[in-house]
Parts: sequence; structure tokens; C-alpha cells
Amino acid sequence: KAESGLAGESFNVCARRRLGECMCGAAAASGEIMYRPGERGPGSRQCQVAGPHSQYCVPFASSGKPLGVLNLYLDGDHTCSEKEIEFLSGVGRVLATSLERKQAMETLRRSEASYRAVFDRASDGIFVHDGETARILDVNQKACEVFGYSRDEMLTMDVGSISGGDAQAAQDTAGDMVRRAVTGGPLRFEWLCKDSSGRTFWVEVNLSQADLGSGGRVLAFVRDIDARKRAEQQALGLSRFLESIMNEADIWVSAADTRANILVWNEAAERISGYSRDEVLGHDGVWRRMYPDENALKAYMEERCSALNSGMDCDRHKTSIVTKTGETKIISWNSYRLSDESGSLCGAVAIAFDVTDKTEEGAVACADDLMAKALGNTTSSNS
Repeated sequence: KAESGLAGESFNVCARRRLGECMCGAAAASGEIMYRPGERGPGSRQCQVAGPHSQYCVPFASSGKPLGVLNLYLDGDHTCSEKEIEFLSGVGRVLATSLERKQAMETLRRSEASYRAVFDRASDGIFVHDGETARILDVNQKACEVFGYSRDEMLTMDVGSISGGDAQAAQDTAGDMVRRAVTGGPLRFEWLCKDSSGRTFWVEVNLSQADLGSGGRVLAFVRDIDARKRAEQQALGLSRFLESIMNEADIWVSAADTRANILVWNEAAERISGYSRDEVLGHDGVWRRMYPDENALKAYMEERCSALNSGMDCDRHKTSIVTKTGETKIISWNSYRLSDESGSLCGAVAIAFDVTDKTEEGAVACADDLMAKALGNTTSSNS
């Protein structure tokens, strides 16, 4: 409510009237401008303003919903005219537009505050890019923490300046990826980044176009996968070395992440299991194939996970597998933890032997002999 030139007591009395008990209430209900000459309103709707006066009640609304009423108090001998009503109708429309805009701005302010709260609580780093230029338009708090810059600093930077390798080449590639996300749909890929200290690290990036009400925008969700990536590289380096000394000895070498997705599968593993590297890499499906019995699969996984999660290696654990050709083989497993830089478990390397055609004692002796040979070669190479 607002007033100008209205006595305080009259304003207070008017403010206490319920909608429909006075002429301004009738105007709001009807949506029509109402005029009262003299001292009293129509019927029982008496005006509470003292003294001789005429009155206009000008309602203003949005999409049929009343927003308010403008009351004008004039001299008692004032005469109403069509021009005045036309003019006041225009005033009502201006007031409605102004109030709508104010309400919309308040709604937007609350929406933006809610958006910012959710944006900054996200566990992944989030970048908002211009869909054409790839310019960084906004970042959340997690992105600032990951890269070691303030929000204001990051808004002055481009993708190339927070990437490993050649900055201009990275910026050009990032621009292409952002535009591809606009024209071709969501993208997921890995990216080498660089933080404020110069440290390089790997992230997984998910790009998708977003309608944020301000033109073409692309959201980049960035997740730090450096520990996983280094574990993969560590496993790959280890497997390449072990493969070079173990393939001829028919020693199975494989590596998997904490979700049992296969990262490494050497030639001996291919020969013993019948499954090629291309068939098994990147997922955990081979375990269900080699252990078609759910109870056997569960027992193997629980034994392996229990030992590794407790910080122990798993030595000479024997199980029966079913090969790709349907043959049953007895495998002696030796599993070793893979840890990231913080010492947390990030996967496991398995060294295994086919002991199907050997007696219990012969299988143990064979496994020990091959393991000694493998570890002896590993030790001499590392020294």
C-alpha cells in the first residue's frame, strides 16, 4: 500500500476494510474503473475518507488476476469525463506492467539465489560456457577448489590456461568440443588439466547444452579422476613388464579397478580363458562368463574383496572357471593391491596359473616355481 496527500487516519481506516466492503473493492472485483461523485459510494459501500470529495477507483490486473487499485480523491464538484477514464485506463496498464516487472524480478532473484546454492553445493566442478566461443561465463565453488583459483580469477581465464600441454591447442580443441555439444548432443571425454600451482591432473568432462534463459550455453561437469588414471597407468606399466616375462611361461596377468572392470588382460589370460583382450577390457562381464554360477561368482568376489579391503594380498586362492569353449579349468589366483598416491585402494593385479592337470602338491609346487620366477625377474628389473 502507498498513499500521497491522504490523512493518516483515513489511510488507516481504509487499510482495515475487507475486499468488497468499499468501492475500491467493487472495482477490483469487476475489473472496471468506478467513479463516485459527491460523498458516498454506490449502495452500502461507504467511503471512509472525510470531507466532500469525488472518487475514482482504477483497478489494475495481470492475466485477469487483480494486482491492486489506484484511488484518486478529487473535489466534491468534480465531473467525470470519457477522456479521464481513457487516461486512467492507460495509467492502470502502466501500473500493472510495472508491478509485474517488479514481481518477476523478485521471482528471478529468488530463483537465482536458489540456483546458486544448488550450483555451489554440487560435488563436481561445473563450468558454464558460451556455446559459440567456449568462453567461461560462470563456475561453481567446487571448480574453484579443484583448480585453486577464485571465481573472479576463473572468469578472466580460458580453457587453455587451465589445461596441461599447449594452451592454444587446448583452447582450440575445447572450442570445437563445446560447439559439438551444441550441434551433436552430450559428450564425455577425459582432459588433462593444470591447477594454480602448475600441477597437472586428469578429469572426466561431461558436456551438454543447457537452456539457462540467456542464449546458447553449454554446461561442463568436471570430475577429478587423476587417482584412477594414475592407477590405470601404473597397472598398464606393470602389466607390460610382466607380460614381457610371463607370456611364454603361460602366467595369467590381469588388472581390474575397484568395480572389477578389466584394465589389463595379457596373452596368457587370453589363452587360458579363451576370451580375447578386446572382449573383456573396460567392463566386468568376463567374470560372469567365467563364473556362470552366481554363488561361485559371489564367493570369488567376496574372497578377493575381503582380502584387498583389509589391506592384505590374496595368495594361492583356487577356483574353477568356465572358459569360452565351455571347458572347466582350475586356476590358482594371487591378487595384489593397487593403491593411489594417498594409499587408498584403487584396484588389483592378479597373477594366476592353470593348475587343472596337476595334483594338489604338484599345483602348489608349480605355482610357487612360476611365482618365484616372475617375482625374481621383477625384482632384478626394478633394481
